Amino acid sequence: MSGGSKPKRKDLRTSRPRIVVHFGSKEEVEFVKKSAQGASTSEYCRERILLSNGFRDPVYDITSRLLVTVNLVQNDLFTICDVIRALTSLRKAIPKQSDGRPIQTPEMSRLIQQASDAIATMIERNSERMEIDHDLVKISREIVNLLTDREINNRSSAITDWRKPTP
Repeated sequence: MSGGSKPKRKDLRTSRPRIVVHFGSKEEVEFVKKSAQGASTSEYCRERILLSNGFRDPVYDITSRLLVTVNLVQNDLFTICDVIRALTSLRKAIPKQSDGRPIQTPEMSRLIQQASDAIATMIERNSERMEIDHDLVKISREIVNLLTDREINNRSSAITDWRKPTP
């Protein structure tokens, strides 16, 4: 054991994100203190900075959840279409051997019929749902586009000057 050396303590200040705000004059500091209305100056500045970037806007959370859900539904639609395409290809490929001669076994005939029935059932079951899902995906994407436009339009107004307007 080395004599007299203490184990180093972890500096907690480096592990937390910090916001440092610099003011150019005493008037700006006084304006912020008045604007805080009883809250601490650091809390007021932190809230003002986070709100100006939209991090605390609940629309961001809702929009991100909406996009995740839309992507899941859209992937589900693609999966259903892929299964239908694969079953259709399988139905077309089963009757032929590699040399092009048809296979005339009862088992192959049964598989062909099962593939045809499965395709018909999938199309019947999912055609209405796919239309509804497609409409929901379209509407959701339009909503996300409107929210994106809202953010772009509000970006300049969200970052406002803290100084008093001069007459």
